[in-house]
Amino acid sequence: CVKSILEKTEYPLNLIEFVIINNGSESGVPEKFFRKLQKKVNIKILEYKEKFNYSLINNLGFSKSSGDIVVFLNDDTKLLDGSWIAQIQRLLCKKDVGVVGCKLLYGNGRVQHNGCVVGGQNFAQHAGLGLKAQDPGYMGLMNASREVLAVTGACMALRRDVFSHINGFDENLEIAFNDILLCIRSKEHGYRNIVISNPLFVHYESISRGLDLTSDKINTYRSELEYIKEKSQYYKLSDPYYNDNLSFSQLYQLSFPPRRKKIWRHGEYDKKNKKNIIIVHDKDNKINYVEEIFGDNFNIKVIYMKTCNIKNDDLIKISKGIVKYDTDYVLLYSYEFLDLSYILGNFCKILFFSNLSINDDRLFFDLSGHTYNIVEGNFEMYVSSEN
Repeated sequence: CVKSILEKTEYPLNLIEFVIINNGSESGVPEKFFRKLQKKVNIKILEYKEKFNYSLINNLGFSKSSGDIVVFLNDDTKLLDGSWIAQIQRLLCKKDVGVVGCKLLYGNGRVQHNGCVVGGQNFAQHAGLGLKAQDPGYMGLMNASREVLAVTGACMALRRDVFSHINGFDENLEIAFNDILLCIRSKEHGYRNIVISNPLFVHYESISRGLDLTSDKINTYRSELEYIKEKSQYYKLSDPYYNDNLSFSQLYQLSFPPRRKKIWRHGEYDKKNKKNIIIVHDKDNKINYVEEIFGDNFNIKVIYMKTCNIKNDDLIKISKGIVKYDTDYVLLYSYEFLDLSYILGNFCKILFFSNLSINDDRLFFDLSGHTYNIVEGNFEMYVSSEN
């Protein structure tokens, strides 16, 4: 990584500061190599012997740096384009630009990253994954430097003042999604995030740490996935740079069921017609008091399913039924069905309930902590005092 930068960079090396953090490298840092370089360029080597925490490590590196522009760069990268600094500077000189990333390639020349699409079951996906380096992709987007919601931390540049303004990486995210949350914070603070369409680096993904396939790493990934979903309620359903008619499961393909809110569910139609509700309930726990709870104000259907070992095919089948029934509200008995909310997006309102009871005023709650009452045929939302 460092050698390729020194050999190819078209920028005065005496104006570049390297901050290298060694976190348990088995081969160790090649001290002779860096000792020679320290006579020519500004290099700091920091030892970090604690448990791996990407966010903490990079926050530490930032605190030891001094440049006006900071580039976070994985050690399993190799420079392709000598004008990389000039391309980054050209964008970061604009005060409204927050985070800048770039197209990254695998070792075989295929695209590893070209911006991130945020939302869906896995929360974030790399756009252009597997395409040829100059493949234009959907509507030519893959060859267009453009605004995106997020970019990968494998190569990410910010101005020093912006990184401080958005409070750096969230150290609760040790391995995954820390880069995505940083970009979301940048967006929420009013900055634009941009991905450069030129392939600036090769990224030999996960060569340094290995893949996250051990049970401990998988459990960490799952907990961090839930953490970022909680931290960014809106973006898990709708990336402002990705059309709601497009799929999360197959990027840039039409989504089915559609993730858009039904356009006819507005105005007079919505006021005059009964709401359609589907209740997904545990097969072993039948409910027989639906009419007493809802009365004649709603059209109700109940789907009974086993709430363990639910497969993605089951969720797709349910979601197609929800679309066919022109559903307004889906009430879910179990968080096993959580991924339905990512499949359906904004198509209808999805609520989770812990209990259906005639005597319970607070019947339903959604993921943002709101609870709902049934009043005169409509859901009246209010915030529970307990939340």
